[in-house]
Amino acid sequence: MNQISNTSVMSPADFWKSSDAHIRPLISDQFALGLFKTPQKGLFETSAEVYYKKLQNLPEYKNGAVLVMNHHVEADLINANGYAYGLELYAKKSSGRLNGWVSYTYSRTMRKTDNRFPDEVVNAKKYYPSVYDKPHDLSTVMNYQISRRWRFSGNFVLSSGRPVTLPELKYTYGGKQVVYYSDRNKYRMPPYHRMDVSITLDENLRRKRMWKGSWTFSVYNLYGRKNPYSVFYRKDPSIQQTDKNQYAIYKLSVIGVPVPSITYNFKF
Repeated sequence: MNQISNTSVMSPADFWKSSDAHIRPLISDQFALGLFKTPQKGLFETSAEVYYKKLQNLPEYKNGAVLVMNHHVEADLINANGYAYGLELYAKKSSGRLNGWVSYTYSRTMRKTDNRFPDEVVNAKKYYPSVYDKPHDLSTVMNYQISRRWRFSGNFVLSSGRPVTLPELKYTYGGKQVVYYSDRNKYRMPPYHRMDVSITLDENLRRKRMWKGSWTFSVYNLYGRKNPYSVFYRKDPSIQQTDKNQYAIYKLSVIGVPVPSITYNFKF
């Protein structure tokens, strides 16, 4: 099964298509090497891995392809080849009042087309970043036992922005305005980063009950980072009417404000 999309984000217009005579099955060869170590009798865990993937028959869309409500979508799809490689580092402290883990990944995912026909060539047959190419990815989680009943938790994530294709210029042809786009995935959205925190209060453990409960007070996106979910362009309202052909790039953010929540958990 192949996910067919010509957008940089998940969309209701995305769909899945099985391999057939036009869309060949994906072939992948992967090589990986890892080192895992648990020093100090399990108190710490560390690991390092490297990998390389060779990819064939990746479904890509032609320039100017229309995928929505297209009953012959295979006519707008082409096969591409590519590769991916990366380094993954991980460290974890499993016990103690202060515990948690941190992981970092550096990875690249590239692809290119080798088709003969001009309308099936993307980026002049040169390698370009896949929509999944996010070179840097950092995640960290920390837990701290403040007292017998109170504990604090926090996590922070940071990653490179997704590649996007943006318009570079616009011209008039035959009385109509035509937008000229950049090479496939030439630009990149701003980095994504977010911090979440929570504090948990356990109920009195000395009380004999059929269940044990706890209250958790948390804040998602603590500092209100407006991470861009997607980018689009439209006419800039700040431009005077005489310059009505001027366009501007806008960012669309989802949950760009701190979101507090209260949760009660119990087990019996």
